[in-house]
Amino acid sequence: MTVTAEHSQAQQSPDAREPVDIVKVISAAHRAEQLATTDPVSSPADTVAAELNGYLPSLLAVAEVRLDRMSGSTPAALRARDVLTNTLRHTRSVHLAEECGELTNPTARLHLLAGACRLLYQNLETGW
Repeated sequence: MTVTAEHSQAQQSPDAREPVDIVKVISAAHRAEQLATTDPVSSPADTVAAELNGYLPSLLAVAEVRLDRMSGSTPAALRARDVLTNTLRHTRSVHLAEECGELTNPTARLHLLAGACRLLYQNLETGW
């Protein structure tokens, strides 16, 4: 299954240029959460962290397109826009922190990356 926003151009980010296979994202998030509790300082943990961080640019691009296309002035529509805006802000922060090597706690690193991917996916799947 591939994440698809309202239009196919939203599947691709300027960085990745690849559609996001959400099954792979969710699988990697699950592996990261398992490794966070069993072996957060291992080579497989570093590999899955890099994999998740690699998915973030594409997921962010899809979410940004969706945010740009959100309309409506009802309280629910405004709240949905706020939720997605804050999710994007959080995810960008996690992505940047990983890129800069600022996520120094191995367990927290895995949970943050997995959580950021899951948050974006869940916001994209919600039919606001």
